[in-house]
Amino acid sequence: MGAADFWSRLACHIAVFNVLNMSQTVKKRPSLRSLADACGISYQTVSRIMNGMAHMHRPETVALVEKTAAELGYRRNLLARGMLTGKSLTVGVMLPYYVNREFNTGILEGIQSELLKHDYLAILITVDGSSLDIVHSHKLIERRVDGVIFRPHPFGESDAYLKELVKHRIPVVSVVDVEQSIEQPTDFVGEDEATLGKRA
Repeated sequence: MGAADFWSRLACHIAVFNVLNMSQTVKKRPSLRSLADACGISYQTVSRIMNGMAHMHRPETVALVEKTAAELGYRRNLLARGMLTGKSLTVGVMLPYYVNREFNTGILEGIQSELLKHDYLAILITVDGSSLDIVHSHKLIERRVDGVIFRPHPFGESDAYLKELVKHRIPVVSVVDVEQSIEQPTDFVGEDEATLGKRA
């Protein structure tokens, strides 16, 4: 390991340690219930307004709720919402760490941009063909991601974690042609190079 890698890993270690410690002392965030109390209106009304159904209420009521939410620093609790809807509004993105990083960066930027339009968040996982890929896939499953977008390893090293995802009924989609690289059947979005070659 070079000096640059050493200091990079040390910085990451310290950053993770600090943020985990800080999370233990952070003040309790305002809840939907406390927002409703501050507004002096019903919990159901505030819930509808903050969850995309503001059109059901008078403009002055909506304005009051939005103004009070901003003053309190309230943000939606998507974990609580997910318990009701069965959706986490998250999508795992699993990309091979050592295969064409520049291309991976473009893929991630495109995925994040599209997900944001639908109120979704990407959870990035870098994979390297080791047993940690299985651990990471289990973490995504436990967090109830609504799907996984991946770029396969060139030599079938994606099979193990893909089998885990499919076994737990997680939808998976590849961003490159996977026919020659993995055994696990998956959906594919991208250019069909074989067909394009026949047409050329």
